[in-house]
Amino acid sequence: MLAFVLFTLLFAAVGKPVVAPVVTQVMAGSPAEKAGIAPGDEILAVAGQPVHDFTDIQRAVLPHPDAPLDLELRRHDATLTLHVVTAGREMGGKRVGSLGIAGGVMRYQPVGPAAAVVAGAEET
Repeated sequence: MLAFVLFTLLFAAVGKPVVAPVVTQVMAGSPAEKAGIAPGDEILAVAGQPVHDFTDIQRAVLPHPDAPLDLELRRHDATLTLHVVTAGREMGGKRVGSLGIAGGVMRYQPVGPAAAVVAGAEET
């Protein structure tokens, strides 16, 4: 019970940690490198669908192996649209799309009181 209360208070005070949609690494020879994606780019949308965290990018790209996608991103103060053709790879017996990027920038997403209670319960 104490852990639940502490996590709820933490999430209410500072927010819930999420992996931001910021590129930290671009693999050599990857579709991302070929499209001109660079470390530090913040991906704003994939195929017109807004992304809020790195998981959203993965969800948007996985169903599209070997397919063209438009990525909207922020680089410094500019917003760019880059065209990328995903790679296809096998994962769990299924062919999925891949960009060849990694993320890892943690941010704290503000949550309201009710969401803090739910997040606190999920952590305990």
